[in-house]
Amino acid sequence: MRLRITLMLTAIALISHSILSLAAVPTSMTAQGRLTDQSGTPLPAGVKGFLFRIFDSEIGGTQIWPEGLGESQTITTDENGLWTATIGAVNPIPDSVFADTSRWLEVSVTDLINPAVTFPRTPLLSGPYAFSVNRVQSVDGAAGGSITSKLSIGPGHSNTGADAFVAGANNTASGDQATVPGGHSNEANGDFSMAAGRRAKANHVGSFVWGDQTDADIATTGPDQFLIRANGGVGIGTNLPIGLLHVSSAIPTSGYFTSSFQDPETYVLRGEYTGPSADARGVLGKSVPEDYWGIGGEFIGGFIGAQGTVTATGSNSYYGIRGIVRGGSGTVYGCAGTASGGGTNYGVYGQASGGSVNYAGYFDGDVNVTGTISSGSGASQIDHPLDPENKYLNQAYVESPEMMTVYNGNITTDDAGTAVVTLPEYVAALNRDFRYQLTVIGEFAQAIIAEEIADNQFTIRTDKPKVKVSWQVTGVRQDAYANASRIPVQQAKPVGERGLYKHPDAYGLPRSTGIEFQRQQTIREKLSASDR
Repeated sequence: MRLRITLMLTAIALISHSILSLAAVPTSMTAQGRLTDQSGTPLPAGVKGFLFRIFDSEIGGTQIWPEGLGESQTITTDENGLWTATIGAVNPIPDSVFADTSRWLEVSVTDLINPAVTFPRTPLLSGPYAFSVNRVQSVDGAAGGSITSKLSIGPGHSNTGADAFVAGANNTASGDQATVPGGHSNEANGDFSMAAGRRAKANHVGSFVWGDQTDADIATTGPDQFLIRANGGVGIGTNLPIGLLHVSSAIPTSGYFTSSFQDPETYVLRGEYTGPSADARGVLGKSVPEDYWGIGGEFIGGFIGAQGTVTATGSNSYYGIRGIVRGGSGTVYGCAGTASGGGTNYGVYGQASGGSVNYAGYFDGDVNVTGTISSGSGASQIDHPLDPENKYLNQAYVESPEMMTVYNGNITTDDAGTAVVTLPEYVAALNRDFRYQLTVIGEFAQAIIAEEIADNQFTIRTDKPKVKVSWQVTGVRQDAYANASRIPVQQAKPVGERGLYKHPDAYGLPRSTGIEFQRQQTIREKLSASDR
């Protein structure tokens, strides 16, 4: 058989009771164990005979308690081989048994049929020595049941602080009212400081340090610091942290941070990657309960809601803000901007300057505008058809004071000198005030509009048969949107823009006379102050 013994002693309760009243201390102690065979299988439940004796050495030595053969008890084990005994129930244990710190418990067991088996002796440690409190009539500084001076529990301590407390092993408390509640090689050197765990150094006033099992110092660098080294993570609301700090909750706000420090460099919450070159994220916000639900992050500001800044030093591509949407079969927005104030609103504002090529906006794909496009000029740029590898071809857009549409083509008159041109069916509904131009091709002839547009057709007549005619028709839009959104050809500048220019450089004037320059100047100054 094999035996495993666990002693369960209420040493703290015994000491406290004795100090408060100096009443009699219980003369027995509880022991528990488990009986198994050599393979570790519990012995069957049943009645067993136990014999308990206390010696002054692990092997041999003198039997200290009790007199005679020992204390004999009959105990019933359960189906798991577990047993519990109250040692001293038959022969009370006097406190004189623990006058020395070297005491060993010997247990012999028989099933009342087979010969007894004596197991290796078990050392009696701090718990049983609660018996000796009857021998202690005072504690250093004790008065009325309170310890009014410093207290050290365990070996190897240095406790020089006033009213300091040290427990564990090889710990130091040099600060007044400092505490080391346990652990090894810890130091509470600051007044009102606390250190625990392993190699924690609370060197400054009002500091607290916890060190995990790592064999290295973790020390404060200033007063009133709270340092934790927990390489397995600190969990709040979870016992499975997946980071150094993991907060899990079922309330609306898991973490809340505030600061009242007034300075442009104030960051209420800061995330910074400090490792080697990598596209690591400073902050990750994730909320994906299921498809079409969840907002990854939200920022609310009185001046700027969200700002992305890159201080580039190389010649690569950099993004101040980047929006990405992948997948899905509906409508997705890589970036959406909305402005709805009472003055001048910009849903999206882009500015570029200082480069060899500057694009305030660049779109790789179709562009849809539901309102009016206003610009100083308009042009298209394509690869030059004669030298596409080395040149661009730039062409200006045609401009008109009216919302004009253009239709054109070529047609040849018949033997009677007549040709009927058929236009798209929507032309008459879309336009009014049609104008016509005709050019004869290949010979001298006369051409006229014989019949104007009706039922989306018009007729051309020439004074000769078989004449090729190039025609062009323009109209002025009369659809509902055009009627509601006529472009004012000439208009007075608003009061705030008078004396300023959209394009001051075209007049040889400084940029400071530009309308948009002045509009953005206050913002630039405030952003500059924030960057300092």
